[in-house]
Amino acid sequence: MLILQNITAILKMIKKINEEKEYLLSINENDKTLIFRWKPVYFSQDRFKEIVSQFASYANQNRAKFLQIDARENKVIIAPETQAWHDGEIVPKYIKAGVKKIAFLIPENIFSELTHVKTFSQQNASSQLETKFFKSEIQISEWFNS
Repeated sequence: MLILQNITAILKMIKKINEEKEYLLSINENDKTLIFRWKPVYFSQDRFKEIVSQFASYANQNRAKFLQIDARENKVIIAPETQAWHDGEIVPKYIKAGVKKIAFLIPENIFSELTHVKTFSQQNASSQLETKFFKSEIQISEWFNS
C-alpha cells in the first residue's frame, strides 16, 4: 500500500511540457527530473538532432538536475556522426544547465541497447555528468535519490 501511495504522489508531481509525434516530454517538479519518452516512429538523423537540441533547451529552461530518457520505443539508430555531434554539442549544454545525472530506460533489444550505450558512454568521462542504463523506472528513481 505504501508503494502505491508513493507512486500516486509522484504521478501528481509530473507535468507534461510538450508532445510531438516522436516524443512526450514531462517534468517531475519535485526533484527537477525531465522525463523524455520516445514514441515508436521512424525519423531522420536531422530530426533527431532537432529534438535533442530542443530537449537540451528544456533542460536549461527548467534547471533540470536529472534526465530520464525512455528509449524502449526508439526506432532510430544513431549514426556515428550524430553520436559525435551529440558529444560535442549537446553534452556541454546539459552540464551548463546543471544536469547531474542522465538515466536511460533501455529496450530489451540488444542492438538498440548497444546504440544508446555507444552514444552516451563517451560522456561518462566527464565527472560532471553521470550516465547509467536501466531496465526499470524504479531503479532510475533509486539512483537519482542516492
